[in-house]
Amino acid sequence: MAVTARDLKEYLRLPPDEITITGGTIDRAAFIAAVTEGGTYLFMKGESGWTLNGSAVTLSEYGITPDPDTEETETTEIVVEYFTVSVDRYLSAAHSKARAAGIPAYENNAQYDMLIMALASMYYDNRGMVFQNPADAANAQRMLDSFVLELRHSGEDVEEGIV
Repeated sequence: MAVTARDLKEYLRLPPDEITITGGTIDRAAFIAAVTEGGTYLFMKGESGWTLNGSAVTLSEYGITPDPDTEETETTEIVVEYFTVSVDRYLSAAHSKARAAGIPAYENNAQYDMLIMALASMYYDNRGMVFQNPADAANAQRMLDSFVLELRHSGEDVEEGIV
């Protein structure tokens, strides 16, 4: 199991992604996969079809279905407000740190997943990367060291029941 952004968000107990749509209905998973970033998305229907930021789009690719009442009008707007907390950079930093420490990127190693989760959480919790107390920096290094020694020579979990 590789650690995903969703796993990290649950681990950090961040609020779930919030989507509000005006003028239609939405398939959350399809929309999130299509846009990947939070923000306000304005879909407009003109004579040539639907556009987003001036580019032609197919609403179904975004998981959007217009309200039946709005399809009859000449110009229609669908507004989607998407709020999310991005944790991708913290996951990337954790993977980079593990790689720099000489740990291979395991696809199925529970201890490796815990290291990535712990590192990414540390980076998220210390977004300013300022350790007020020198002991905090030493504790972070000890946490990394405790994983590194074992994981450098570990392998994939292949036994049944180990996930």
